[in-house]
Amino acid sequence: MTTLISRMSGEADLKGVAAGAGVAKLSPDDSQKMASEVLKLAEGASRSDAVPAGSDCYIYVYSGSIEIVCDGARSATVPAGSIGLVREGASYKLTGRAPESLAMRVTAPPSGAGGETPGLSEALTVKDVAALPELEVPEQKKVRTYIVTDDTVGSLRAHGMIVKYTAETVTALHHHPDAESIFLFLTGNGIVTANGEERVVEPGDVIFFGMHDRHSLRSASGEGMSFLEYHIPGKYTTVRT
Repeated sequence: MTTLISRMSGEADLKGVAAGAGVAKLSPDDSQKMASEVLKLAEGASRSDAVPAGSDCYIYVYSGSIEIVCDGARSATVPAGSIGLVREGASYKLTGRAPESLAMRVTAPPSGAGGETPGLSEALTVKDVAALPELEVPEQKKVRTYIVTDDTVGSLRAHGMIVKYTAETVTALHHHPDAESIFLFLTGNGIVTANGEERVVEPGDVIFFGMHDRHSLRSASGEGMSFLEYHIPGKYTTVRT
């Protein structure tokens, strides 16, 4: 599978699905472990959907603000830097509450690929990422904030976290033979090596790694960088190369 790099604000790829609403894929058509898209909503524009059986849905608001109404009753406003998590089988409606809102939506696993892996127990959960505890990993020069894990939300369908690098942090070349991964870069600049090719990434870039894609990552900014990353499924293998 080919490593893909996209932009959250990639106007050329956004397809209108309703007045003031657009969507573009962030993972390839042959992805086996996830479906991921960027969603764009103008103020007052809405998009309705439902989470497939056997899947979780994670909606990270990158900019603006989005209201989520779940199963026609429970609602919450999700500002930038926060995430809404919607349980399998739930119907939900997203409405933009800012002049322009961008979100990354991940469905894990994609429709039709669900199994017996435990998923979210609550119909709708909203987390302010900045309010969650940070875990320092000094030997790796990283700080992690866990968002989607068995311990945090009771789901094994994905492993999701915000990771902060210092200017000196380097993650060595590795691959995941049993998982797909997607990264949304939030602050700072980085250099990703993917299958032997170097790529410079900056805030708003999204990069997808298929199973067996060999990759490494380091900061290209004197102040470090941060990113949201998902590995799907939640239990996976890391092979250093």
